[in-house]
Amino acid sequence: MKLTYIIIFSLFAVMLTGCSDCESDYDEVGVTINDFAFRTGIKSEISQACVSTHKNTNCITAANNNVSQYYGINLGFVVQCNNGKYRFDLQETIHTYYPMEKYKEKDDPFEKCYDYYVYDFFSNFHKSETPLEIKSIQVDEINDNIWYISIGGTCYQWDVTNSNFAVTK
Repeated sequence: MKLTYIIIFSLFAVMLTGCSDCESDYDEVGVTINDFAFRTGIKSEISQACVSTHKNTNCITAANNNVSQYYGINLGFVVQCNNGKYRFDLQETIHTYYPMEKYKEKDDPFEKCYDYYVYDFFSNFHKSETPLEIKSIQVDEINDNIWYISIGGTCYQWDVTNSNFAVTK
């Protein structure tokens, strides 16, 4: 009988306090190129220079796939210059300027879980789940602060000179 009361009391206590196995959902979404450029201070404009074959020997670039959900599509890139003393990682920068954002509380009154937007890549529309692929990244052969990036089939020239990401001042 005593065991029955303990079990009933335990079940009642769990009903009052709720379970702690809360599962939040994380939706990977994108940011627009123009909004990213505005927030970071990077000057971005459409260019035709992505087909250049000239190499910058001071910098190494790599387009990479950061998000496992979109395996096979390059969603980010890294630029390293000055023998590795300078490093720019697109996904790390997006995470810095667009931190994870909670947007909806779950309906269960006992579990205070939330859904979150995780900004990971470029897209045509803010908070879109459809990423733009990064085909190539090149650093200008003369000026390390000028980058040519093919994003979603469009070539952009980024000038990072007057931003926090300047390679050389």
